[in-house]
Parts: sequence; C-alpha cells; structure tokens
Amino acid sequence: MQAFDSDVIQCNDELDHLGLYLEHNHYSTYAKKVQNESTALIDFFGYRSEVDKFFQERLFDSNSPCPLRQNIPTRLLEIIEVLSQNNKPGRAAVAAYLLDIGGDWRKKIDAGIVEELARQPNTRRCQPFSTIGDVKLTIACWTEHSGSRKAAWTVDHTQTLVVMNNESRRLLMDLSYSATGEPQQVNWKWIELASILPEQLPRLRLKANGLRQKRLSNTITDSRKIGRNELCSCGSGKKYKKCCLDR
Repeated sequence: MQAFDSDVIQCNDELDHLGLYLEHNHYSTYAKKVQNESTALIDFFGYRSEVDKFFQERLFDSNSPCPLRQNIPTRLLEIIEVLSQNNKPGRAAVAAYLLDIGGDWRKKIDAGIVEELARQPNTRRCQPFSTIGDVKLTIACWTEHSGSRKAAWTVDHTQTLVVMNNESRRLLMDLSYSATGEPQQVNWKWIELASILPEQLPRLRLKANGLRQKRLSNTITDSRKIGRNELCSCGSGKKYKKCCLDR
C-alpha cells in the first residue's frame, strides 16, 4: 500500500494500516488532508480495533463472519452494482475510481444522492452536486420528478466546473432512478479540459465566473464572512486566501 512509503504517515503497526485502508481506502490522501499545512508526521491509533475484534471472535467461533471489508454506503454501492451489470466499455475504470474514494467523501456522496432524491418531489428539477479537491466528481440524479435525463445540459455544467477550476478532467455521472428510488441506469463521461473546443471556452469562462460569484454571494448572504483559511465556497477545493479573496 502506498501509505507504507508515505512521507506523511508515521505508523508502524500493520493492523492499524489495514484498519486505515478499510476506513479510508486511499488513506495517504486522507492523512495529507489531516496534516493540512503542518510538516509533522501523522500517527494514527485505534484503527486496528475492528481487526483485533475479528481475530478474537474467530478464536471461539471459526464461522464468525468476516467484517474486514470496506464500508461502502448504500447509494454508492448501488452505483457500483449497476456498473457491474453494464457492458459499456470503461465501466471498470469508473468503478475503480469510486472504490478509490476515501470514507469521508463516500459518506458525503451518499448523503448528496439521498438529499437530492428527497428534494426532487418539491423542486421538480435536477440539481447536480460536485465534490472538490482530489476527488473530482459531479453527480446528476434523474427521477420522474425531474424529467428525462438532459445529457447535453449536465455535460455543459461539468465543462463549466472544469474550466472554472482549471481541472485536467472530472467524472460526470448521470444516475437514473425509478419511482421507488431504485437505481435503473448509470451513464458517465470523463470531461477533459484538453477536449473542450477553443470556441467553447469564452462562453464557459463567462458562465464559470457567474457561477463562482453566485456561490460566493450565497455563502456570504446565508451564513457569514468567509475566513481566509476556509475552503473557498466557489468549489475549487482551494483555501479562500489562495482562490477568490482578491477577485
């Protein structure tokens, strides 16, 4: 595992490493997030507890079920299961990308889907949501309330995010659900900055600037002044002082 060679993690217990992997998957990335701007090595404790518990139970019951598997939230697991039944080329790469997402982001993505599905009976529209930072993913949920999938619209929205944040690429996922909330179809597209036509850039930059200003205005209006060291509310994944403070 990459974290064994990490210059961020100081952890010599192999079972703690296993526990970290089960909880956060790509846990060297999680450690860098915890480290923030500090140069101190991060030492994790207590992650081996579930591993120890399993081996202790196996001493008394050889048929004790093994819990040593990654904790994948329900809505995210549903996506992976639908992908496993899909014959479209590239599905394995998409599933691998989702499985490589750490525990915190998995929970946020799952919560984002749950909240969007709960909102749509009232909003009657699809409102894509996106992750920021190392995980570059945009998800759009489609139900009977939002109407049929609008592929060109979600591509345009994701291209705007890519241009706004100067990202090399971002994964767009259009998720279609039944009236009872069951996942029916997963469509995806990798949106790459290099693939955006030059004649599209002026329009996308203008749209990106409008989206950035809207997000900043909403944050300031709805809550409070943004702190210099807080994540910028424009969605870039950067700190406010290094992003939109001087715009």
